Amino acid sequence: MTGTVDGCGGLDSKLVAVTVIGMPRCEGLPYGPCPDRRCDETVRLGEGELMLCHSCDFTRHHAWLESVGRTATAAPVTKVRTGNRRAPPPAPAPKPNPATGDAPAPAPAQQQKCTPVNPAGGSEDVAHESHVQSVLLSAHTSVHMPSRILLNELLSYVCCYRNKSSVDCIRRVVLQFYLPEEIAVAKKLLVREFGARIKNSSLITERRSSTARPAHDAEVDDIISILDELDVQQALDIYMFVCSDITRIPKYGPEELNIGAVVERQVRIETVVDSLAATVGELNSRDSLQSKTVSSEAMDKIAGLLDSKISSLSARLEAQTKEMKKTCTEALATSTTSAQQQTVIDRSCNIVLFGIEECNDSAVWCNKVDEVLSCVNGQSVNVRDMFRLGRFHTGKNRPILVKLHSAWDRRILLSRRGNLRNSAFNRVFIAPDEPVEVRRKKVLERMKKRAENEGSHVSVVDNVLIIDGVRVYSVAEGPVGRNNQNTSNNG
Repeated sequence: MTGTVDGCGGLDSKLVAVTVIGMPRCEGLPYGPCPDRRCDETVRLGEGELMLCHSCDFTRHHAWLESVGRTATAAPVTKVRTGNRRAPPPAPAPKPNPATGDAPAPAPAQQQKCTPVNPAGGSEDVAHESHVQSVLLSAHTSVHMPSRILLNELLSYVCCYRNKSSVDCIRRVVLQFYLPEEIAVAKKLLVREFGARIKNSSLITERRSSTARPAHDAEVDDIISILDELDVQQALDIYMFVCSDITRIPKYGPEELNIGAVVERQVRIETVVDSLAATVGELNSRDSLQSKTVSSEAMDKIAGLLDSKISSLSARLEAQTKEMKKTCTEALATSTTSAQQQTVIDRSCNIVLFGIEECNDSAVWCNKVDEVLSCVNGQSVNVRDMFRLGRFHTGKNRPILVKLHSAWDRRILLSRRGNLRNSAFNRVFIAPDEPVEVRRKKVLERMKKRAENEGSHVSVVDNVLIIDGVRVYSVAEGPVGRNNQNTSNNG
C-alpha cells in the first residue's frame, strides 16, 4: 500500500512520498538483524515462535542441530504450531518367543534412534501449515493502513490525546510547549488539506493578535475544533498524523504530571525544609541557653529597651501623620484653586446691550437686537445666542447678553458703537461683557468722579466708596443698602 506524507518539519511545508507495506518484518538472527531485511510474504512463524524468513530460519535451525550434536541433512522446513495435536501412541512392547520362552533380542541401536520426521511430509501437516499461513496473511493484509500521512508533530500529539484527555488540558500543554510559529504552521496544514470540507466554516479565518488574546491562543482552539468537525464527517479515517522530530513531542500526556518539574520542586522543598529545620534547631538551642542565663534584671533591661523603642516609634508615627495631614491640606487647596480656575467663564466673544424694552414675546426683542447690531456694523451680524440678565421687574429694562461667533466681531461692534448716537437707537448702549468685579470697579470710579464734581467729601477704603462719611458703594457687594448706611453712621 502506498501513501503520501504531507508535513511541516519547519516553517516551510514539504511533501514526502513513502511506501507503507502491511507485511510482517523478519526478526533476524540471534546475533543481529536479518541480513536481507526481509519484510514480505516470505516471513513466516519459525524457530522459537519468531517471525523469520527462510534464510534466518535455516540458520537458526542449523545452529540448534549443532548444539544438540546432530547434523543437518536436509533443509529445515518452517515450524508451524499444531495447537492441541496429540503425540503418536507408543510402540507396543515386544512379545516373548513362544518356542523358546525368551524375550526377543533388542533392536539394533541404529534402528532405535528417532529419525526426524519432516512436518511437511504428511498431507495433514501441509494442510494445517497452509491454513496458518493464510490466516497470518489475511490478518496482516486486513490491518487498516492510511492512504494519506500528514507530517506534523503538533497534530500528531493532539490526535493521539484528543479522545483521551480534556480540551483544556490539551490546550494548556500545546500553548506551553509549542511556539506560535509551529501552531500557525499546523493550522495552515489543516486548512490546506481539508479546506474543501470546511470552506464554509469560520475556523479557517486567519487570526490576529489583540489586546485581549494572542493569535496563537485562538489558533489552538481552531485546530481542535477543525479536528472535531472532520471527525464528525469521518474525514480522518484515511489520514495518519506522524512526527519526524521526537524532540518536538511533549514527553507527558495532557493530564499527566511533568516528572522533571515535580522532581525539581521536590528537591527545592527538601532544601528549604532542611534549612528551616537547621534554623529552628539553632534557635531552640540558643533559647535554652538564654533561658538559663537571663535574670530578672536582664528582663527589666529588655523591657526598658522595648518601651523606649515603642515611644520613639510612636513619635515617628505622629510626626509622619502630621506631615501627611499637611500634604493632604495643600493638595486639597491646590485642587480647589485649579477647580476654580477651570470655572473661569470665557467672555472674549460676549457683549451686553442696555436699553432694549422688555417684551413677553422673546422674538420681538431678539429682532430688535439684530436691528441694533446691523445699525452699528452696517451689515447683519451672526449671533450665537442671546438672553436677558437678572430677574424681571416692572418698569425696568434688563440688560441683554449677546454671544457672538468670534472676538473679531466683538471688537468691531465695540469700536463702532458710537454710531448709535445719531440713529433711531440713541437710547441703546453697548458694553463689553466683563467680570462682576471689573464692572463694579468702573461703577465705583464713575460715582467717585460725580461726587467730586459736586464738591462732596469722597474717600475709598478697601474698595468701598464713602461720600460725606456714608458708605455708598462696595466692589464686593455692590450698592450698600440703607441698613448698612445707618450702621456706618452710628459707628
